[in-house]
Amino acid sequence: MWIRLVMCLCFSLLCSIGESSAKSQEKFALLIGNHEYKEVVGKLTNPGKDVSLVGTSLTKLGFKVTKLEDLGYSEMEKAIQRYAKTVKSAGENTVSLFYYSGHGAADASSGINYIIPVDVATADDETLWDSSIDVQKGVIDRLQQMAPKAEHILILDACRNELRLVSVSKGLGNKGFVSMDVPGLLVAYSTAARRTASDLGINGGIYAKALSEQLLEPNLEIAQVFRAVGWRVMASLGQQPFFSVGAALPAIYLSGSDKNRAPSSLPPDSTTSREVGFERERASSIAALESVGDVKALLQQLTDEHVAAGGSFVGSAKWPQQSDLKICFLDGSAQLQTYVASIAKQWTLYGNLKFDFGEGDVLRECQKADGSVIRITFEQMGNWSYIGTEGLNIPDGSPTMSLESIGGDGCKIHSGKCDQAILHEFGHAIGYDHGWTAPNSGCDAEMDWAYIYKDLHAKSGLDSSEVDRMLRVPASGQQTVGAFDKRSVMNYDLPPEYFKGGVSSKCYAEPLNGLSLRDKLATYVNYP
Repeated sequence: MWIRLVMCLCFSLLCSIGESSAKSQEKFALLIGNHEYKEVVGKLTNPGKDVSLVGTSLTKLGFKVTKLEDLGYSEMEKAIQRYAKTVKSAGENTVSLFYYSGHGAADASSGINYIIPVDVATADDETLWDSSIDVQKGVIDRLQQMAPKAEHILILDACRNELRLVSVSKGLGNKGFVSMDVPGLLVAYSTAARRTASDLGINGGIYAKALSEQLLEPNLEIAQVFRAVGWRVMASLGQQPFFSVGAALPAIYLSGSDKNRAPSSLPPDSTTSREVGFERERASSIAALESVGDVKALLQQLTDEHVAAGGSFVGSAKWPQQSDLKICFLDGSAQLQTYVASIAKQWTLYGNLKFDFGEGDVLRECQKADGSVIRITFEQMGNWSYIGTEGLNIPDGSPTMSLESIGGDGCKIHSGKCDQAILHEFGHAIGYDHGWTAPNSGCDAEMDWAYIYKDLHAKSGLDSSEVDRMLRVPASGQQTVGAFDKRSVMNYDLPPEYFKGGVSSKCYAEPLNGLSLRDKLATYVNYP
């Protein structure tokens, strides 16, 4: 009896996935990191380190891990085929995890996603797709057909912005994957559909580091793991990972499950957090940021290497160091105000600033002589803000910022849809102008001003002088000018027709819903 009892206890401890069961599951992982590409394709720095980080964590979780680097086409084909046979031979309820770090892209003409071997000769569409692995047919279908009863997790840490895809340089398509919803499979991507991922990081990429740490967090179902990873990557880079889970996939707990214990480090659901108050959201944001570990070190490294910060900063409108900027609301619901406060605070994570919205769950309503330097309304026309300390010249009681679109019906708060508008106007409030106004950006010559004037007059009734103030003429005062940043939240998502070179123009912007890395670097530099 004692022997039988001890065996049962040991057996239950080995079960780390799903509900407690009478049978331990075998776990296999294939990790491929490709980085030694030809210069014409675009070399990478971190995929080898990424594979090491993720592999170490998976080994701790009991996975039998195969780590491979710098595979050519035939080597990748053989490795995936061997791995599928291994998973098949393990039988039912096996957990299979495939992780790829390296170059990947979608063929714009077919919508097929490809992962790219290191032996491709060029990034020209005429040869690239024939020399790359179709993710659906070459990986997903192969695994599901050979091991249909296994629990499959596919992680694509790809679509790096270093890929020199010829079709993109010609203004055709883009580099990012298209999303795939696959029954019975979890597919995770390090960046949003049609977007690129960063290869930045000191001892591995930011996505891989967050993934390797969250995998070891106990009491997280696999979907919660990837939500936490996405939240952390967004906090550090502005890059927006996403994932899809097939309905037939059972609950998977890679590091143990305890129904009676709440997750210890998963950031709270953003909707709940924003509704209960700004300070809790700020605290969880800072905790998540610091848990990534090397974000501040990365920003310091970029500074030391004289990497240009992003944007156009108006030095004469800079707030004093260590400022607590007192902020109030002239109108708007409590829920709306809390949402704005929780998004705006992202700027304060990277610079020596604090946004003081009030005490605890009660945000400040504007009253005369309350000392608020930023006063927000949702009821005046348009989204706008005075730049930095220029708002101090506005009479007390009058707004210094308007967020009309956030208060309107077009914005569903907590969806992320309107985060960019909030961050954009608060960027103005701490001293940033639009990226195109920077004198050294070269964007004035890149933009088709005749077309812009005509189009904005027809759509919004703006005359040329109003357009110039908005997009073309630098703000008065001494400027600290950084590099033009396509991903900066301080740009608008203008149509390709506004640029003489279309999407291939160096000034065609694809702003994020969060802060870009150069936005963060600029705040780190301007408010050290």
